[in-house]
Amino acid sequence: MLRSVLLTLALLSVLAPPSQLNAATLHLGAATIDITPDKPVALDGQRSIRQRMRKLRGDVSRLDAIAQRIVTAWDDALEGARHDIRSDVPLHHHVKTIDLPYRKVTILERSEAMTEAAHFKDIPAQHWNFLWNQKVVDRFDAQKAGTKKPYPMELHAVRLGDCAIATNDFELYTDFGIQMKARSPGTQTFIIQLAGPGTYLPTERAVKHGGYGAVIQSSQIGPEGGQVLVEETVQTWKQLWPAAR
Repeated sequence: MLRSVLLTLALLSVLAPPSQLNAATLHLGAATIDITPDKPVALDGQRSIRQRMRKLRGDVSRLDAIAQRIVTAWDDALEGARHDIRSDVPLHHHVKTIDLPYRKVTILERSEAMTEAAHFKDIPAQHWNFLWNQKVVDRFDAQKAGTKKPYPMELHAVRLGDCAIATNDFELYTDFGIQMKARSPGTQTFIIQLAGPGTYLPTERAVKHGGYGAVIQSSQIGPEGGQVLVEETVQTWKQLWPAAR
């Protein structure tokens, strides 16, 4: 965790002057949108076990328990990092805009979204639900008319010593982050998500099985766009490591 935070601070120092940094700026989100610590989905039965452990530790809250994990990880990383402090390492920053294909809305998805939008249209408390579904209908119409242009995303890639860092706009599913890390030229790799206004970006497997983050209403960019993001990110990193080209 410490290394992640330090690398984030280094990246922010490149992207913005210190006078513009604030607590809200220091957000770090890796490609782990489908993994929720202390609140597992697939292993929901473990929740009671975690609650019992928090009670045994003094009835600490879920937030305090997560905070304690972060502090422990910070102290553990610092203990080793303090023995290898370096002041002369390569620092390269590359910015480019990449075009990602939008996720295509099917006729069935459009029909279901239209039905839902009509249902919520005249319910003030559900106006968000109306818009959530109506946007799918609008996307389908633009898609059919051929007026839907690719999604432009500003990609930041950084080399800090032997560490690779990259940003993306999305709530990125873990599989995409794993692909990037597996092919990264860096010894350590950090993916910073939610660096823009993007939505969930699910994998093909997630779309197949459904779930809030994988439905068409929650996702502008689909698996095809996610793979383009992986390829563009890896290729941009390689430009910062000449030997890896």
